[in-house]
Amino acid sequence: FCVIVNHDGEVTDYLRLPNILKRKNTANKEEKALKEADLESLAEFMRNKKPHVIAIGGESREALNIQTDLRELVSQLVEDDKYPEINVEIVDNDLAKIYANSKKGAADFREYPLLLRQAISVARRLRDPLVEYSQLCSADEEILCLRYHTLQDQVTKEELLETINMEFINRTNEVGVDINLAVQNPLTVNLVQFICGLGPRKGQALIKILSRQISD
Repeated sequence: FCVIVNHDGEVTDYLRLPNILKRKNTANKEEKALKEADLESLAEFMRNKKPHVIAIGGESREALNIQTDLRELVSQLVEDDKYPEINVEIVDNDLAKIYANSKKGAADFREYPLLLRQAISVARRLRDPLVEYSQLCSADEEILCLRYHTLQDQVTKEELLETINMEFINRTNEVGVDINLAVQNPLTVNLVQFICGLGPRKGQALIKILSRQISD
């Protein structure tokens, strides 16, 4: 799957590419034709949607092959259609896999298959990593599913969670939170709990009060 998200992190469209991982230079004519058909579908998708950057979920060496294919595709679009030069980046896929299997991921995109949820998370992580990591900061503590260090199992769950929360507080207060955007956009609301002096309960209460004032 490929997906495009807007500046608010909302999904605007997606495309299924079942044969994109097939080899481009294979001797099998049928496989080659299927691969080329997917690349052409993707090229048309890009012409219509005009993304600013392309992110690839880095799962295996195949990500490098896809990166090469897409860089060639972008170069062809630049040459044929005067398409703007855009970067093709490989993004670590661990966060996306956990989000896709999380309760929040299932609630956010109930009708979407797992791979499409992963694609959404990859795109949103490139847009704003802090916001996307915060999607796992919930009562289910799914943020603990990520591997931060080979020795993290040597500390208690409580110590690890406290340290992660402190890091979220530090980073959130470095960049700030647009409270108006948080009220309007559920993607950003998880960061409010990390504003100094709030926490999960006070943050949630603040959002409820502000939402009520807006609706009134």
